[in-house]
Amino acid sequence: MKLFEKLPPLTDEQRSIIYGSLLGDGCISKDKKNSNRNCWFTINQRESCKELVYWHHDMLFPYSGKVISRVSNKIKHENGKMLILNEPCGLNYVYYTKHHPIFTEIRKLWYDENGIKHVPSIKLNSTILSLWYVEDGQNVPTRRCVYFHTDGFDDRDCSYLVSELSAMNFSVKMVKSKNKNKIRINTSSYLDFINYIKSHILWKCFSYKSDLTRYTTPRVMQGQSHPQARITENIAKNIIKLFSNGEKQATIAEQLSLSPQLVSKIIRGDRWKHLERPWRDKNV
Repeated sequence: MKLFEKLPPLTDEQRSIIYGSLLGDGCISKDKKNSNRNCWFTINQRESCKELVYWHHDMLFPYSGKVISRVSNKIKHENGKMLILNEPCGLNYVYYTKHHPIFTEIRKLWYDENGIKHVPSIKLNSTILSLWYVEDGQNVPTRRCVYFHTDGFDDRDCSYLVSELSAMNFSVKMVKSKNKNKIRINTSSYLDFINYIKSHILWKCFSYKSDLTRYTTPRVMQGQSHPQARITENIAKNIIKLFSNGEKQATIAEQLSLSPQLVSKIIRGDRWKHLERPWRDKNV
């Protein structure tokens, strides 16, 4: 009896782990020299993130093979394929599973005949989303948004992922940067997403991906800090004072060299709304 026949089926959690990593840095490899050999799953992380590699090793038991460390070259994703560049980038930790028919089946599900990875019809859950995020996500607290770098997937794949994230009640948009696809969690959903994902990031090396230290609460732009402000606060206060003393709007506009429309809007409260007006409770 062959070894793979003795292994139990993948659990739902193990399958989610593999799917989450396939959305990120993981891949299902095949033997190019021996087409009859079964495929295997592998994930590669820099030394500072080796915690995630060993976590995969523990969670995917008894399918786990070995973890090795090696000096690796830089990689980049292009047209759905992972390209290895001739540029050393430091010590990396690599995890391999055993060769098994289950990984051959998963490769058929995720890769086309040209070896390009595509997203199959999967439903996102907390495990899949957290792994995808720590591997390919970017937290931008100063801009109150999150990006998933999905340049390895085509427009159809990204549109499908956007629909899945939307189904989780996140405000999402697909954007392009230098002709590469990204998926953005918009500002309106930023805190909801970070608070959701934070409890599912189990690895200390990725805690920065849910860090809100640099997050700033959006402030309301009003008065002369508003980018469209045409006068200073002192001038607006003077307009209100003159009007409350009985001056006519046209006279105020001429005296201060302002348009009658602007003066009228300030007196009505359409502009500089935060300033007090003595006649606030009266009809103007």
